[in-house]
Amino acid sequence: MKKIILVFGALLILIGSNGCLEDEDQSTFFWAQTKCADPWSKDPDLNQNELEPLVIQFLDKEGIDVYDTWIEFAAALSQDCEACSCTTGNKIYVRIDQSDEPAIRDLGFQTD
Repeated sequence: MKKIILVFGALLILIGSNGCLEDEDQSTFFWAQTKCADPWSKDPDLNQNELEPLVIQFLDKEGIDVYDTWIEFAAALSQDCEACSCTTGNKIYVRIDQSDEPAIRDLGFQTD
């Protein structure tokens, strides 16, 4: 039993250290969500669990692999208007491979 625990612990350490190496080759970008002008959905009321898979699918179709995604609210990006191009204040973050930086910039994603 102790051998199994030791092997499992060593495996976790190995996986954890490999993840640190991968982060060096990754970049983080964000999309300022709009009321209804985002390329993956016209619905600004989707929750995070509904929205993230749509963003990942869209980027996958564009040939961009997403390692991680999350959403944060930024009050400075929230616009009090109803036009499709108005921003909601949500910043949709994606972590991608550095080699995909030109492609994601061409789609309109930005860096902080």
